[in-house]
Amino acid sequence: MAIPGSPSQIGKCVVMVIGEVTKGKWLSADCDHLRVGFVCQIARKELCGDYQEYAEGRKCYKKIDQWLSHDAAERYCQNECGHLASIHNAKESDIVHGLFNRENNYARIGLRHSDGTYSWSDNSAFDYIKFGHNDTALGECVAMSLRDEIVKPKEWINIYSPKYPSYYQESKACYYVITSFEDIVKIHFDDLQLKQGDAFYIYNAITDSIPSKKITSTIPPTQYISSTTEVMKMIFVPGNRTNPYGNVEGKSRWKVVFESDSISYLMWPYLV
Repeated sequence: MAIPGSPSQIGKCVVMVIGEVTKGKWLSADCDHLRVGFVCQIARKELCGDYQEYAEGRKCYKKIDQWLSHDAAERYCQNECGHLASIHNAKESDIVHGLFNRENNYARIGLRHSDGTYSWSDNSAFDYIKFGHNDTALGECVAMSLRDEIVKPKEWINIYSPKYPSYYQESKACYYVITSFEDIVKIHFDDLQLKQGDAFYIYNAITDSIPSKKITSTIPPTQYISSTTEVMKMIFVPGNRTNPYGNVEGKSRWKVVFESDSISYLMWPYLV
C-alpha cells in the first residue's frame, strides 16, 4: 500500500519511537545497518507462556533485547513460530510500545518498503498507518518511536546509517539525522575527505529543504557546526565521479563526532 504525500528517501523498514512526545510514532529505518531491539508476535492458540497476551486480537507479544538487522530479527521470530510484530490498530500499538522502558529510543517492527509499497513480514493487511516521518532514503525498514525524539511516541520513521570506516563509493545521497532533548546539536569532523563534486549539506530541522551550511572541502577538527534547534539533518551528496570508461573515480570518507548534553542517535534505535 502506497502512502500519498509521504517522502520516499529515508528507508524501507520501520521502527517505533517510545517517549512522551514522539511516543509510539513510526520511523522509516535502514533494514541492515540499524541495530535495535524488537518484538516477536505469535498467533495465540492456548496459552502465551512468556509472551504478553492480546486476547482480542488472538496474538502474543514478546520484547527481544537483541540488536539485530531486520532479516535477522525476522528469522529469530520465525524460530519462535512467529514474525516481527505487525500493528493494525491503536490497541496493538499501545501493547508494543508498553513492552519497552523509557531508556530505549526505538523499536523495530515488521514493516518494510519494497517496489513503492509497504508490507508486513507476516503478510497481514497494511491497514493501519502511524508515520511521524516517512522517507525511504534513510532505509527500507521502519521503527516505532519509544520516547520524545524526532516524532511523537508511537509514531514511525525511516532510519539509515552507512558503515564507517569503509570508503563511500555509492552514487546515492547518504542521510544522517540526530536529535537532542532540550539542547542544540553540535558536530565536528574528526576525519573528512571529500572528492571534487562531493558535498555535505547541513539542515536545522528534518523537514527543512534549504540547508544552513554546505561543505565541499576539508575543514579542521576544531571547527564546530551547531544547529539552531534540537534536530540536525545531514545529507552527503556525491558528485559525478565516473570516467569515460564508466568506472567510478575517487573516494570520499568521513567521521563525524556529535556532541550534546542530552544526545540521541537516530541511526541506532531499538527493534520490534
